[in-house]
Amino acid sequence: MPRFTGDNIKLTNATVKALVVPEGKKDKLWFDTEQRGFFVRKFASGKTTYGVKYTCKGQQRRIKLGPVLPGNLDKMRALASEIVGQARVGVDMAANAKAEAKAKRKATLGDLLPTYLDIREKGSPDKLWKKLRPNSWTYPDLVERSVLRSSHVTGTLLVPSSSFVRAPRTQG
Repeated sequence: MPRFTGDNIKLTNATVKALVVPEGKKDKLWFDTEQRGFFVRKFASGKTTYGVKYTCKGQQRRIKLGPVLPGNLDKMRALASEIVGQARVGVDMAANAKAEAKAKRKATLGDLLPTYLDIREKGSPDKLWKKLRPNSWTYPDLVERSVLRSSHVTGTLLVPSSSFVRAPRTQG
């Protein structure tokens, strides 16, 4: 089977398998000659992914589409075609994905601290829990675990750790 080192080739399942990263490089991109912007990226470790490169509103963007699996080349090529088409009409898929990820981000201790301090100045911390926590007893869902762990170690957390999780009830 031939080994491909050029930058632009017709991507097929066989050619993608035969791609070799040049010695001394950590990865390499090969662009498809059929679908503009569609590429395969191969790492020296052997990992291979599909992606698409496009320009939208003067900004160049690259999106990873997914791993190279047997039989998914046509699906990934069609997805790349859709993304490039959306970019031509002004829809930036990478910016949309970033906005969605930001909207899904959980609240962190830094987000909740101003609210806590405001309520703490005005009165009892019990009001804080009613305002901040949903109808469940697990407050750590709102705070990243790494922040909780480091706060307990350094002692900078303003609320006792026993207030975070209520012990489950036992029947008896």
